[in-house]
Amino acid sequence: MAIELSEVRIFIADDGTVTRTRHEVYRLLSSDPGSAWTHAYAFWSPGRDAEPELSATVVSPDGTTVRLDPKTVSDQADRDDDGLITDNKLRLAPLPNLSVGAVVDRTAVTRGKSLFDLGASVVEALSNRAPEKKRVVEIDVPASAPLHTEILNSALTFVRTERDGRVHLRIDCGATTPPHDEEPGGPSVEVP
Repeated sequence: MAIELSEVRIFIADDGTVTRTRHEVYRLLSSDPGSAWTHAYAFWSPGRDAEPELSATVVSPDGTTVRLDPKTVSDQADRDDDGLITDNKLRLAPLPNLSVGAVVDRTAVTRGKSLFDLGASVVEALSNRAPEKKRVVEIDVPASAPLHTEILNSALTFVRTERDGRVHLRIDCGATTPPHDEEPGGPSVEVP
């Protein structure tokens, strides 16, 4: 897998609604990269979240461009790490026209209310399970909201700007490599 770009944008509205946009651009280098790289997907909780939006474009080595067919999107029960079925869902769709050398541009958008009445808690990894050329994490919150950030196990820091009543935090991680204790490949997404 050759990940050219990995972006996460988290927008917290004045009413506490959290919108998370995950955007990735990568090139397939293997005919069997794992299901996390052959599908567009998003995890969500029907009791708290709006239905996620998935979009993707695949450009094959010959230049043919194919967009994700919305009719292929489905939901399935999500399982926790112990294999127990939870009330969370996994929305997914197979990426079209995949082949070795294809470039995938995919986006998943989730919107929902925080679990907490007094604010939102957001956790985002600053590295992936595959090498990345560029990783960006942005957080946008109301300036009136109390804000606490903590970056663990890294010397990276947010660049903070304030404008129009909003605080904008950005980390440009540059190139990243997976932790040594991680297996190469993608995140675990079980596809039936």
